Amino acid sequence: NSRETVLLPKAARSLAVLGENLRLARVRRRITARMMWERAGVSHATLTAIEHGKASVSMAGYMSVLFCLNMQKDIEKVDKFVIDILFLI
Repeated sequence: NSRETVLLPKAARSLAVLGENLRLARVRRRITARMMWERAGVSHATLTAIEHGKASVSMAGYMSVLFCLNMQKDIEKVDKFVIDILFLI
């Protein structure tokens, strides 16, 4: 998709933090990128986009990675603003 989703700066920063936190959680668990994209059922490009906090990735993509990291409960801790933004994408 050549169309880039444009977010408010605060929303873009929040997604970037979420993506970085997911990457750090994966690395701390010693899960390789390949293992993660295979377990989550996403492509390498999608995992990279998730870990960079890209708005173009569906909520399902983010949730797949959260479940693979056993962090699905953490989504409830995410500030309401980010959840609202993710569901609008």
